[in-house]
Amino acid sequence: MAGIDINSLMGLVGTDGVNEIAKLTKTDGSKVTAVLTDALPVLVGKLSDNASTKEGAASLNKALNEHKTGDVIDVASFLDGVDSKDGKKILGHILGDDQKAATKALSRKSGLSGSKVGTILTMVAPLLLSQLGNKKDDDDDSGSSLGGLLGGLLGGGSSGAGGIGASLLGGLLGSAGGSSGSGGLLGGLLGGLGGLFGGGKKEEKKDEESSGSALGGLLGGLFGGSSDDSSSSKKKTAKKKTGSTSTAKKKTTAKKTGSTSTAKKKTVKKK
Repeated sequence: MAGIDINSLMGLVGTDGVNEIAKLTKTDGSKVTAVLTDALPVLVGKLSDNASTKEGAASLNKALNEHKTGDVIDVASFLDGVDSKDGKKILGHILGDDQKAATKALSRKSGLSGSKVGTILTMVAPLLLSQLGNKKDDDDDSGSSLGGLLGGLLGGGSSGAGGIGASLLGGLLGSAGGSSGSGGLLGGLLGGLGGLFGGGKKEEKKDEESSGSALGGLLGGLFGGSSDDSSSSKKKTAKKKTGSTSTAKKKTTAKKTGSTSTAKKKTVKKK
């Protein structure tokens, strides 16, 4: 949050406010601080975006005038009597359709449940309008004083496309893995799964061929050489066996023929 005056933003709630929120929500103070550190810049940034037009500035000025309580405010007492319905309505106006996504992102980052984060935001929203209403120039309805106030809290940061609030919200959602950030992660995950389950068939075929040749080499090494050597040895063995068999057959035949002739000759002489 480069450029954001987080100390001034947290000063709108103060230590008493953090402690009161922690007590009312039964949450650790450090967790409340973590949520507000991320949430307040987004909320003030979105207010700044809304006040960037003449109509938006007039509408916000009216809301601030309705919620201001004076320069001195007992934050703990204010939070203790805050109207949750009013808080939800304010959040709806500030965050619009991004309210659920922002709550989920803050929940993931802080480790608190979504319901507790929602309660914290509901309590802080009216307090934020009250404190901003107390600080703005009462006589200025043009929005210049309001713009200066909000810009000072945001450190005069660059708004970027869509406004500074939109940029800060996008940063929150991205850092917590939500919105477009989650879409990118999901896309990468699905891409990885695609590679595992049917993606890149050519690569798989190459892997199978290489693994097959490696296996063949391994088995060849274990059993006396490569598959070519094995084939050659088989051919030689076959030839050797065939040759020896033929020779043996010839010798046996000759032997049998010779002995038969001799026996016949002896029989004739005897007669």
